[in-house]
Amino acid sequence: MVQTIKRKLRSRYGRIAMAAGLTIVLCGVLAWSLSPMERAKAGPDIAANKLTVSVETEFLAGSLWRIAGTQVTSTGAELNYVDVTPGTATASKAVVLDGSKGITTITSASITTLTTAAIAGSDTSLGITGKAGAASDAGGAVLITAGSDPDTQDGGAASLIGGATTAGATGTGGAAVVEGGANGNTTDGAGGAASITGGAGKGTGVGGTVTVAGGAAAGSVTGGNVVVTSGTSGSGIAGNVYLRPATGKPLMTFMPAPTADSGATTSMTEAILLSSVHAKDPAGAISYQVPTGTEISVAVGDTAGGLTVGDSFLFTLINTGNAGGEDITLTVDTGVTFVGSVILAPAADDPTESSSATWRVRNTGANTWIMYRL
Repeated sequence: MVQTIKRKLRSRYGRIAMAAGLTIVLCGVLAWSLSPMERAKAGPDIAANKLTVSVETEFLAGSLWRIAGTQVTSTGAELNYVDVTPGTATASKAVVLDGSKGITTITSASITTLTTAAIAGSDTSLGITGKAGAASDAGGAVLITAGSDPDTQDGGAASLIGGATTAGATGTGGAAVVEGGANGNTTDGAGGAASITGGAGKGTGVGGTVTVAGGAAAGSVTGGNVVVTSGTSGSGIAGNVYLRPATGKPLMTFMPAPTADSGATTSMTEAILLSSVHAKDPAGAISYQVPTGTEISVAVGDTAGGLTVGDSFLFTLINTGNAGGEDITLTVDTGVTFVGSVILAPAADDPTESSSATWRVRNTGANTWIMYRL
């Protein structure tokens, strides 16, 4: 019977090498190429449209192999690519997802576009997670690196951008977060650092600038705040925020152009209070009322979130009056109180007396502020 099968296969596919030890199932027309008598003699090895040969079968180059009428063009090595465990990536093998559409142990992947648009359900978040450490091993890092350029062109940008809302939507755009990993130990262990560093220059090129900017707002609403907060501590010492310019360089902060107001004006605007420094010739003794606590809160961006108790800023007022008695006396408004003297005399009264004063303006709650004279 084996010789009959070999002749039939050889007549259709060419020379066939056979050796015992491996069961091969060939589907389709092969069974029907045997005569009814040959199929009857073969017994249970041949069923309708199926031929089972208990031998190793080798098809030479140029042979045709069809399954259900479709020609198979893959080599044996290529067919073995799918000999994997679903859900686990294997070197030089095909990627076969598990029952939850998951895959693990991929070392690296080059992806042009990665999107969550095809994820079913309402949770379409995309997670990129480093490998968890085992025993004493460290956890795996996650690197997002833009492409380099080999000649005179710029390297690619690396962007971390929160998702935008669609036109006409009323929802909030997605946040973009860079956060060091928390330590899961119940006793000791440091949390992971989060760093944003400009690229180093080479030769005569300058180093890269690091820019952290709140989101711009359209229309008359408030733009996004930028909040830098040090880490808290349970029972230890909380972290600090350090601003360290290079040696010989000043710590640069922005100062807007002074806001002008006439000498007779007796109401201070929010813009004047937030301008850092304001010079005023009162042209006589005047009372100068500060803005309300609500006006100050709105002006510093509280409507965009981020303002908390203890946040403060400095304000300096200079009395440029050139005649004696031209005092400026600050007066309170709703939500604002003073600590220290509120009278600022001109230098003409007493050349040895300062004609300027600085206040630390500190938030103490919802729309409430205290101005401390320094």
